[in-house]
Amino acid sequence: MARHQRHRRQRRQRRHRPDRALVSGRSTPRISRPDRPRKGRGPWPDERPRRSKKVPTPSHDRSKPMATLGTVYRQPNGSMTGDLAMKSYTGRVLFAPNSDKRGANAPDFRIFGASDRGGRFEMGAAWIKTRADGSGTFVSVKLDYPELPTPVYATLGQLAGQDDDDLLAVIWNRPAEGRATGSDPFASLMAAA
Repeated sequence: MARHQRHRRQRRQRRHRPDRALVSGRSTPRISRPDRPRKGRGPWPDERPRRSKKVPTPSHDRSKPMATLGTVYRQPNGSMTGDLAMKSYTGRVLFAPNSDKRGANAPDFRIFGASDRGGRFEMGAAWIKTRADGSGTFVSVKLDYPELPTPVYATLGQLAGQDDDDLLAVIWNRPAEGRATGSDPFASLMAAA
């Protein structure tokens, strides 16, 4: 490829990259990314997660055998706060006890995420359930908000390698056939092939 062709191609590529800074010769300024949470700001500025140095953040630890979406820490007031790291949302979460529970099927916790504007939005619910063998209870989580194509199901469990009972992992569960919502958008394409 000739030098002038390479130079022309590089200029064309620079022109169509809106995330690049405005530098001499570039016509597009840097665009702010509203989909990324701002560091150090959120709906819970006074709360800092009590985390030991041994606990990795969910987005950095790749050695876990299960699909851990995040970690939460039980607070003295009955709520749980922590972090989630998913493709559609990465940031702080709050599991707030549902004080307005009106029935047996109503959730025990309402789950809130931090919005980009400093507030919070409801992103799911959680239920305290009894194990099938009756040996104890567990927390079942359902995350469902507009950015997700289908709900995400998870459970809260003991974080591997930790002896702290207040530190829990949000562990993803593959949905059972009965829980699948909506039709598969690719089913018609697969049937035609």
